[in-house]
Amino acid sequence: MELKDIQDLIHSDEIARKDVDGAHQRKYDLKQKIANEKKHISDEAWEQVKREVDQIKKELDEGIQKATEDNNKEFKDVSSRIQQVYQTKKDEWCETIIKHCLD
Repeated sequence: MELKDIQDLIHSDEIARKDVDGAHQRKYDLKQKIANEKKHISDEAWEQVKREVDQIKKELDEGIQKATEDNNKEFKDVSSRIQQVYQTKKDEWCETIIKHCLD
């Protein structure tokens, strides 16, 4: 081989090496970009799920609060009616009990 052929071969090798290094760098960059995009999509999905769960939790908490208020109101109403019945019938009930005990 002549010197010129060897120089051309070395030059071609350098160019091929740079091309291979560039391809490896592009491959690495693409893998990084894919990993970053995957993480971004995953984070967005989890944020959306968290927002939906928080919304459902809020709705359930409001429902529980309303049910508690309704139950407390109903309890007070029933308790008041029982008190009224007791106040109006207590003497009658006492007499009935005493009568049954004495008979």
